[in-house]
Amino acid sequence: MSEQRKKILLFPLANVLGHVSRTLALAEQLHHAGQDVYVAVSEDYAHLFSFVHSGITILPALEMYPDATKTFGQISYTGATVNETDLLVACTHLEGDELKRRSAQLKRIIEHDTYVIESVRPDAIVIDYHFAPLLVTAAKGIPIFCLSHRIGYPTLCKRVKGEFPYPFNDYTVLVPGVSSFELTENDSLTTPNDWLMCGYFSWKGWQRMPDLPEKNEVFLFFGSTGCAEQLTPWFAEKLKSVYKLSFQKSGDQFLDLGAFLRQTEVVICHGGHGTIMECIRHRKPMIIVPNNLEQLELGRRVEELKLGILIPQPYDSIDTALLNKAIEKVRTDQEINESLERFATELIKTDGAKVAAEFIVNAVHKRASCVTDGFQDQLTQHIN
Repeated sequence: MSEQRKKILLFPLANVLGHVSRTLALAEQLHHAGQDVYVAVSEDYAHLFSFVHSGITILPALEMYPDATKTFGQISYTGATVNETDLLVACTHLEGDELKRRSAQLKRIIEHDTYVIESVRPDAIVIDYHFAPLLVTAAKGIPIFCLSHRIGYPTLCKRVKGEFPYPFNDYTVLVPGVSSFELTENDSLTTPNDWLMCGYFSWKGWQRMPDLPEKNEVFLFFGSTGCAEQLTPWFAEKLKSVYKLSFQKSGDQFLDLGAFLRQTEVVICHGGHGTIMECIRHRKPMIIVPNNLEQLELGRRVEELKLGILIPQPYDSIDTALLNKAIEKVRTDQEINESLERFATELIKTDGAKVAAEFIVNAVHKRASCVTDGFQDQLTQHIN
C-alpha cells in the first residue's frame, strides 16, 4: 500500500451536536493515521473548535436553518397514537414560502460546498447527514462515505416506505454503533453489504474540557435539536422537591457530557443516538421523552433492549407520579442494570472512529492503486 498522504474532507450536519462530535472523532483518527484532514463546518458549535486537534484544518461552511433540523419529524400525538406515515411525509414535503426559503439556502450551501471541494481537491469525502456534496458536480468521481446510525431515521423509512432513504443504499455507510443495538433479529439478514458496523465514535475532545458537575440523582439533558429551554425548567419544577438534579445551563453547552453522566444515577433525555450511546457507555439508565420520530424509534429500541424506559407522550401531559415511578424503576431494576452492563462491555471493546478511519484509508489507497473505476465493488469486497 502506498504511504502517500491523502486529503480527506468531512462534512457533518453542523447544527446538531451529535453529528459534529462524532465527525470530529473520525477526523482525529484520520489525522492520527497520517492523512491531511479538513472539516467543513458552520459556526453553530464554534466553541468546540479550540478543543480539536491542531493538525486538523477547520473550514467555514453553511448549514440549513436550525429550525429546519429541530422540527424535522416532530411528533404530534392523537391520544397515545403517532401516525408515522403522515408525520414523515409532512416533514419531507414543504410548501410555499418555507420551500422557497430552504431551496434558496440549499443553493447557497451547494455553491459553498463546491468552492470548498474545488479548493481542497480531496481524495475522499465523508458526509454525516450533510448531503449537499452529493449534488456537487465537482465531487463526481471522488469516493464518498456516509456516517449514519442505522436505528432511527433509516429504520423508520425502511418500515414506513419499504426502503432505506437515499443515499444509504448507494454509498458505503460507516455506522457509529454496535450490531447488538443497531440490528434486530428480523432485519440483520437484510442489511446491505455496504453498512459497516464500526463501534461507537467517542470524541476525545470532550476530555479536554472542564469537569464541573456535582454528584446528583437525575440529569436532565435534551440535546441540540430539542426544546431544552422549555423542558429543563418544566422537569426541574416537577422533580426538584424529591431529587437532586443536574442539567446543562446555557453557558455549559460545550462541557463534557461524560462528566455529567459520571456524576448521576438516571438520565432523562430525548434519546438522540449519541446521547444513548454515551449513557450506555457510562451504564446510566435512561428515561426517554422523544421530541421527533427518530428519537421515538430509538426510544423503542432502548426499551426493547431493557436499557431504560420510553414515555411516548407530550412532556406536559406527564404527571409527577408517572415520572417518579419511572425514575425509581430504572434506578432499581436489576434487569436494566444487567443489560446496561452487557451493552457497555461490548461498546467499549472497539474504538469505532479508529475502525472507520482505517477502513477509509485502506479503501482510498486501494482505489488509488487500481486501474478500474469499480470503487463501490472494491468497498463491498473489502467489507466482506
